[in-house]
Amino acid sequence: EVRYGGTSEMAATILEEGNNSPADVFFGQDAGALGALARTGRCVELPASITEKVSPRFVSPDGRWVGVSGRARTLVYNTDMLTEADLPASVFDLTGDAWTGTVGWAPTNGSFQAFVTALRVNAGEDAARQWLEAMLDNGVQAYANNTAIVEAVGKGEIAAGLVNHYYLYRFLAEDPDFPAANYYFPNGDLGAMINVAGVCVIDTSVNQDA
Repeated sequence: EVRYGGTSEMAATILEEGNNSPADVFFGQDAGALGALARTGRCVELPASITEKVSPRFVSPDGRWVGVSGRARTLVYNTDMLTEADLPASVFDLTGDAWTGTVGWAPTNGSFQAFVTALRVNAGEDAARQWLEAMLDNGVQAYANNTAIVEAVGKGEIAAGLVNHYYLYRFLAEDPDFPAANYYFPNGDLGAMINVAGVCVIDTSVNQDA
């Protein structure tokens, strides 16, 4: 039996259920929720036979969850409006005058929020707040989700947008001439972070050895 829901919602449910949770396994779309469960002791330590099959970058430090797939943050851009040479070296540069009113984001999207969390952790609370405020001051356009951003880029409503890498491929599959491309910020920039979907085994599971 599988119970479906948002990652944060399902993690919160497991925490609320406590020892009465019927869950054996939690499959979440981002490391933040997995980490929250692991920190509260709800994820058991996984055997080396599992963790050794996954790159250490995508295994929790204490071996309590492993990544099963990854998705990169990217800047999708309209190829009729921009060339790669026009694109900034860092996501922080999108606050510049050249990008006023031309960039889209999806502030309620879980992946975007995970990116903001990474920004806070790696650059600091103040830097993250300043970037968000500067983006708003620079006229960033808000969209409901990543799909809407890619569609808007293709139509030329905006020149570029912050999305997960795979959304563009859906459009290209339907129209190989769709006028957009992904750009990955170079040199380890936070704008090109990779987030993982991962899995952990819940501590109250009666099937931990399965």
